Amino acid sequence: PLRYLMMGGEKMLPCKKTNIRLINEYGPTEFTVCASYHVVEQDKEANIPIGRPVPNTYSFICDSYGHLLPQGMAGELCLAGSQIAEGYWKKPELTAKSFVECSFLPGQKMYRTGDLARYNEEGELEYLGRIDTQVKLRGFRIEMGEIETRAAQFAGIEYVAAAVKKEQLILYYTSAKDAQIDAGELRSFLEKTLTEYMVPTVYMLLSAMPMTPSGKIDRKALPEPDISLGRAVYEAPVGDMERRLCAAFEQVLGLETGSVGRNDDFFLLGGSSIKAMLVMTGERIEGLSTRTIFKHKTPRRIAEAMSGASAVDLDGYEKMARARAVPATSGQLSMIDYQFTNVNSVMHNLPAFYRFDGALDAERLAAAVDRAAKQHPALSSVFDIDDEGVIVQRMVPDVLKKTAVEHVSPEELKALSDSLMQPFHIFRHPLFRARVFRCDDGVYLFMDMHHTISDGVSQGILLEDIARAYRQEELEPDYYYSYVLKEYENQGTEEYKEAERYFDRLLSGRDWCIIPTPDFDSWGTEAGAESFQGMVSLPEMSRAEKRWGVSRNILAIAAAMLALREYCQRDEIRIDYINNNRTDAYLQHTVGLVFKIFPMAVDFRDFPAVEDFLREVNRQLVEGFAHSICDYGSFDKVALEDALDVNYITNVGDASDLGILNPRKLELEASYEATECRVELYLTEEDGQVNLDIDYQKNAYAEGSMKKFMNLYVEKFRQLVQG
Repeated sequence: PLRYLMMGGEKMLPCKKTNIRLINEYGPTEFTVCASYHVVEQDKEANIPIGRPVPNTYSFICDSYGHLLPQGMAGELCLAGSQIAEGYWKKPELTAKSFVECSFLPGQKMYRTGDLARYNEEGELEYLGRIDTQVKLRGFRIEMGEIETRAAQFAGIEYVAAAVKKEQLILYYTSAKDAQIDAGELRSFLEKTLTEYMVPTVYMLLSAMPMTPSGKIDRKALPEPDISLGRAVYEAPVGDMERRLCAAFEQVLGLETGSVGRNDDFFLLGGSSIKAMLVMTGERIEGLSTRTIFKHKTPRRIAEAMSGASAVDLDGYEKMARARAVPATSGQLSMIDYQFTNVNSVMHNLPAFYRFDGALDAERLAAAVDRAAKQHPALSSVFDIDDEGVIVQRMVPDVLKKTAVEHVSPEELKALSDSLMQPFHIFRHPLFRARVFRCDDGVYLFMDMHHTISDGVSQGILLEDIARAYRQEELEPDYYYSYVLKEYENQGTEEYKEAERYFDRLLSGRDWCIIPTPDFDSWGTEAGAESFQGMVSLPEMSRAEKRWGVSRNILAIAAAMLALREYCQRDEIRIDYINNNRTDAYLQHTVGLVFKIFPMAVDFRDFPAVEDFLREVNRQLVEGFAHSICDYGSFDKVALEDALDVNYITNVGDASDLGILNPRKLELEASYEATECRVELYLTEEDGQVNLDIDYQKNAYAEGSMKKFMNLYVEKFRQLVQG
């Protein structure tokens, strides 16, 4: 398993022997590890040798491009120092490939060992196998030997082999005499120590493992698995919860009754983020959330996760949360920091201005605004600093002033409209304001919220509640403080750390292209804007979703990546997708800063076919939801600059939501328009078509540059949607 040279310059330290189970051999085989690090102990659970570098030898863990990887990430072990030889004897081509310039030690050579290794938390090197047994699946590099080593430790396993076939990770195995191996138990065993993307999705028990004449596993002779529709071998659901989940999968995905088994992956069957919401809302399974579906995927694993979770009295939890001060979220802190140092800025204001027919009852509208605002605790919240210097938010029920009807002339209204939007005081003051005007030509409603307590979806929710309150209908509960308190309590949990590791693996070690190449070196906040009305129609969007088998969000993200790739002439592309995060039932009526940012990163060299590329973007979106417990925006380990944002919005702040006397939304002019994002794309649905708006930092781009990028995006989006 290891191949080394005679090292010159210094004498090697003695190396210890360790028993390693070689999957390609029969039984455990003893061999000597004798690199420039020596084995000091054996990880008994994972059967991985652990070593420490020999003095005067530098050890680096690099990806395939030679980029240095952080602690904990697996990559190729590279060595440098006085012990490194000058090359292979009379093999110049092999020498040139293996002995390369060391970018970390100028003027020195570095030896690429071809071994897969990592530094653990104690700073020790762990040998994981050979690089040449790696494969790449759905964007992740997978070491088959690591999977096989772990699987071989399962009781009753005789031979085992991992392989990728038909875009699925397959585990082939044979059982020892009289041993009974349950595929579900085998998978659970692997899930305990393997990263999620390394857990095989299909398990095949063979009567005999195909072998070569030399006694090794004949990998070319491994049989093709039956993975039609991405299904595992059918196993009937066990228990009421699994049966309900299987039935819900069948109904939402349009599959035959009784066809979905307990180990079938929802997303391999054709599921998506929207369909996961339909599973949650259609079946009304108590305690089920879309994040549980995204994370655990199969009825068996979802049911297991739900059985281990304690039931929560949401109303009681919300009451408790509202009564205390809750630390501000990371997203709120970034906005508070900016507002605190730019007190006169309206960058984070979210205003709306509407005109209604003169027949509207202005007093009744003002009362409806007050009732709707009080229903949402975020609007009655203030920020403060507690005794320990922590910025917190707390609900102050009487902080909002009663909305009065102001009678004005058309001239007064025009003068007012130019000054309605004003900066908010960020501490100890309300961050929501509303005004109702009665004028000769109609009734006007102005509302403004600070972004720390609202997002785009919040505007639509509030408008819907104003309409209900005007009609004197019952209003739905809002669980905003349950959300922010859960966000705070989740930090530091093992699930949170697992999500951090996922984003670390996805993003680290690459020089990603993240925005259209700026023309000027500037971080000014003055905003520029471009727009394109009517890129495609909504019926065209629906047909494209069916044709590609992905949601419209995926098509919007994919078009951004394709446009960025062509604009910058780069293959390694990363963008940020902004999700409204209303996937769980208790959040669907919440007003507040709730959205999440999901980083999406693709190397186009790995996905030359459009179908494969879209499948990868869809996979990453699913994984983003599954790991959304971690707020990527506060992910300190990812030292990356602000990337291109993609935001697909449906029915946000649409005045038609009010449903009363045909309101018309009016535009407001700010005295100074600013943006904190370098480039942000907004796709909105209105009047049966999809529109595009681009906000960008004006000082960073020459005139015409962003229009060129916009036209490129429209071209790529139309190609995906219209074919």
